[in-house]
Amino acid sequence: MILKTSSDNLHEIEDINEFIFNIDDIDSSIKALIELGKCNEIERIKSSSLKSMFDDIFSKISNKIILDKYNKNTEKLLLDNLKWLVLEIENARVNEDPFIYQRFINRIFDLNNSSIIFTENNEMKSNILNTIANIIYTLSIYTDNVLDLKKNINLFINSCLKGDEKIYMMFYNGKNQKQVSQAKQDVIFSLEVNEYFSKTRNYVQCILIDVDEVDFFEEFESITIIPKNKERINSKMKKINFIKSDEIIKIFNGIKYKEINIVDNKNKVMTLWEAKMEV
Repeated sequence: MILKTSSDNLHEIEDINEFIFNIDDIDSSIKALIELGKCNEIERIKSSSLKSMFDDIFSKISNKIILDKYNKNTEKLLLDNLKWLVLEIENARVNEDPFIYQRFINRIFDLNNSSIIFTENNEMKSNILNTIANIIYTLSIYTDNVLDLKKNINLFINSCLKGDEKIYMMFYNGKNQKQVSQAKQDVIFSLEVNEYFSKTRNYVQCILIDVDEVDFFEEFESITIIPKNKERINSKMKKINFIKSDEIIKIFNGIKYKEINIVDNKNKVMTLWEAKMEV
């Protein structure tokens, strides 16, 4: 309707019917616009609520770091890394991607890039908190951290340096619903189909968070024997290592109780960290 009556070439229109509007059409158009407005408002409210949830999580992690009474230099490093993460995500939200919080959740839970908004619940909030805490721990071990928050990437990735070697850290939360073996398979598949990581030769470390252990019998039954003359299906597995978040928690509990200064002992902590890695 607006297009019909706002054209610059009205004088060229010969059919007067072009200016006749059916009342039902007008009514339908108005209702559609109202519904669109409602949907946009709902999306805005949900996005605002999601940001508030993240702000609360960031605050809880900050308070926990202080209450844990780390060595002062270690505490400052952890808090500085938390502030850096908050600013990186918020700058991406304001300047590049208004759905960055939604994508963050989908990347760590489902290894996809959807902007679907989740309904907040306590369990999900706990899973997100655990993931962010592990991100902060990782940032504290490695140097030259760069978050990859581009809209077209399905994984939550942090590139960093291990000495002079560039590596990638990714984070996957199983929401207490995935066993370790299944979580590893999901991550490997996601890396294989990812356009960038299917080509890169860089080393990838994946932190598995809120995943369940499997008992011996279930693990034994799930093993598939590959004949010696068969080439390994996924050669990329050789450059992917995993570390479970409970191992990271043990390391940082030791750092806390022994009042270790990470800044002066990064190489030792990194060596201990990588000793916990699994293929």
